[in-house]
Amino acid sequence: MNRVSLYIHVPFCLSKYAYCDFNSIVYARDLAGRYIAALEREMTLRGEGLVPETIYIGGGTPTCLPPEQLRKLLAGVRRHFDTDAADEFTVEANPATVDEAKARVLLDAGVNRISIGAQSFHATLLKTLGRIHSTDDTDKTYELLRKEGFRNISLDLILAVPGETPGMWREDLRRACDMNPEHISTYCLTYEPETPMERGVREGRVIPLPEDLEAEMYLQAVEVLPGRGYAQYEISSFARPGRECAHNIAYWLNGNSLGIGAGSFTYRNGKRSSNAGDIAKYIALLEEGLPTVFREELEPEAAAREAAVLGLRMRAGLERNDFLKRTGFELDALFNDEVRRLIADGFLEDDGATLRVSRRGLPVTDSLLVHFIG
Repeated sequence: MNRVSLYIHVPFCLSKYAYCDFNSIVYARDLAGRYIAALEREMTLRGEGLVPETIYIGGGTPTCLPPEQLRKLLAGVRRHFDTDAADEFTVEANPATVDEAKARVLLDAGVNRISIGAQSFHATLLKTLGRIHSTDDTDKTYELLRKEGFRNISLDLILAVPGETPGMWREDLRRACDMNPEHISTYCLTYEPETPMERGVREGRVIPLPEDLEAEMYLQAVEVLPGRGYAQYEISSFARPGRECAHNIAYWLNGNSLGIGAGSFTYRNGKRSSNAGDIAKYIALLEEGLPTVFREELEPEAAAREAAVLGLRMRAGLERNDFLKRTGFELDALFNDEVRRLIADGFLEDDGATLRVSRRGLPVTDSLLVHFIG
């Protein structure tokens, strides 16, 4: 039995956000209908013999689809995959894109986890981000999902938004905790090339927060959330006990994954492939066969280094014996002089059995892990 983590991409949103470089476009009904039909064709071609351990439908905003299209999409997933075998079935949602009809469609299809893109509880920051929802929308969406029976909800928050203060961020953390979701994700705002927000930085209209202030705000989350019962299990992820995101953990541990949809990636036993990102091209390719436009097979050492980079995002770190079993490489064999210096300077902790990012290293994790690439 081939078990995988299944990801399905829905590239439609009600509007594009100022910071967003995800593969997404504004929703159009006819195009969405053709895209859902293409997803079904890809599931037919790829799904045979695969059993999902986890399912994650992201975007975009899957819940911007009207109920009948959402139902058709989920029915296709159930036809081609044993969704009952998946312990975790997540769908991303933005505030004000879920009503009672959609909530029931999700429940009827076996969805048992919702990830809400709240981002902030301050109207000024939502405006800066280009979000179209209000804080009231977030509250109402959350309450509706609870009322309809969802018992596993995650909230996404963005920190270090231009104009944000540590006090505003602490208030966002408090508001999120008071809602009592099972999971909270905290992401530092990034300025991706050619997004409206990045162009604003280049043109002097947007002023990013200083790095030291961004680090201070990130460490607030590291301090505040565990005190409210949310243990940090990954650099940006906090959860109630037993409510960690199994889908993302499988990714960070380099598990086998299947990506369905425009721009989606598949990884199986060191081999990676990706689909065409352009929606029209993705649909056209599926009329002839698979929509794959990129393939690579990692050399064993490159795969091991990638496993180290991903695994060190986990707060538990990399246990040497487990890493050797998974990759065939001794962890220490991947160290270079820079990695050893990071250990000596206290950015990485090494107790002989496990290597992990230290508290000092947490705010700069991405810049630390690049040294494992070689």
